Amino acid sequence: MAKKYFLNPLNNYKVNDGGRMSMLWCFLLGPLYFAIRGNWSWFFIGLILLPTTLFTSFLILPFFARKINETHISRKGYVRCSKT
Repeated sequence: MAKKYFLNPLNNYKVNDGGRMSMLWCFLLGPLYFAIRGNWSWFFIGLILLPTTLFTSFLILPFFARKINETHISRKGYVRCSKT
């Protein structure tokens, strides 16, 4: 599965959702990955979940990282487009 690109209709700026590597980076960096991507709500949710689930969320959250990124990007007003 390839990366999904999103286009901002106002200024034609393109971003990607992170692709398959989002799962790896989320596993390695934990909630810090969401802060790097600019998704501050999931950063704070991840920080709260880590101690309350005894770090089990650290193993589960990466499986949902790509979908979380897609939702975050689309809520900012970006629309899905092709790479070119």
